[in-house]
Formats: sequence, structure tokens, C-alpha cells
Amino acid sequence: NWALYTTHLVRLDVLTCQMGPVKLYEVVRCCPRLQVLEFTVAPQWDFLTDMDIFDILRLLPELRACAITLASFDDFFERMINACSKCEKLESFLVVVGALAFELLSTGQRTGDLDKDWEHRRLQDFDITIWTGWQDARIEDLPV
Repeated sequence: NWALYTTHLVRLDVLTCQMGPVKLYEVVRCCPRLQVLEFTVAPQWDFLTDMDIFDILRLLPELRACAITLASFDDFFERMINACSKCEKLESFLVVVGALAFELLSTGQRTGDLDKDWEHRRLQDFDITIWTGWQDARIEDLPV
């Protein structure tokens, strides 16, 4: 039963799949235990100024890491960086554009100040499989 299986997923890598708001909401609804999610941001997000991906992702109470791919660093990127605090348990937020990646790592503080709450890293010649391995190790280290 696929529906039952998805409710137990903790990691979903659909980085080659573009997700707009409707598809992302369906994934969140079907996979409420996700701790790691990787996907490509669909172009329709660029036209939505009243919401961002974290308005949907915050419905995942255990989300610890999220990786997204974008076509370019633009206004959408800046909106996402400022909105990532909406997910309470999020520890790592990665944005990939080509071979370049930008990662925010939670400092564990919740001051509302981006520079105090998140450590910033720019990664060149980035390999997503290494990052995914780090996230898998993070899940294995968590108490069940």
C-alpha cells in the first residue's frame, strides 16, 4: 500500500522533479514524517509574492534539512533565505544553482536575526551526493 508507505518516509530525494505549490503541498501531506527533502523549485514560485516554500514546509514538524535547486540566484532566493526560520527544527537549508551551492546552517538560536540564527556557507564545485550523505548520517544519529 503506497499511501501507508509514504507516511513513514523520512527522506525524499526528488531533486530532478520540479515542484510548484500544489505538488509540494501534496508531498508534505502524504509524507508527514520527512526529515530531509530535496527538490527543484518550479518556475511558478517566481510569480507568487504572498507565499514561499516554507509556508508549506513548516507543516513538516520534523524537517531538519532541505535542499532545493534553482535556475538562478534572484529575488526568490533572497525570500527563501529570510523565510527558512519558519521551520522550527530546520538545521540545514541548501540552495543549488549549477555547480554552486549556498548553505545555511542553524546556530540553534532563534533571535529573528538571520546573521545570529544561521551560519552562511558558499560551496563551489558542489556535489549533492556528499551533502545527502551528511543528512543521512544526521537521521541515523537521531533518537527513534
